[in-house]
Amino acid sequence: MPHLLIVSVCFKFEQAGKSENEEIELLVKRLKKIRRGDSYTLLESNGMAWLGNYLTGKYYTYWGSLTTPPCNEVVTWIVLENAVEIGYRQVINFAYPKLYWL
Repeated sequence: MPHLLIVSVCFKFEQAGKSENEEIELLVKRLKKIRRGDSYTLLESNGMAWLGNYLTGKYYTYWGSLTTPPCNEVVTWIVLENAVEIGYRQVINFAYPKLYWL
């Protein structure tokens, strides 16, 4: 199995009624199509452009494993320290995120 690099982004929801984060709207629209754990959706090539705004802060990195069986230890994890604020409607759409590039 090849070695993988996973960038982990934390999202935080502050309060109901707070405005939506327009930066991540392309991602949120695609997540609406995922309703089962084995489904996925395609993203346009600019669908993750917003992430660049959060790559300038601190991060943590460690060697680890996949989070699902067979749990192979083939992953370098990068966990971003700064969380991305999102609105209530956007939180709901993160039920089963599984993304693949176009």
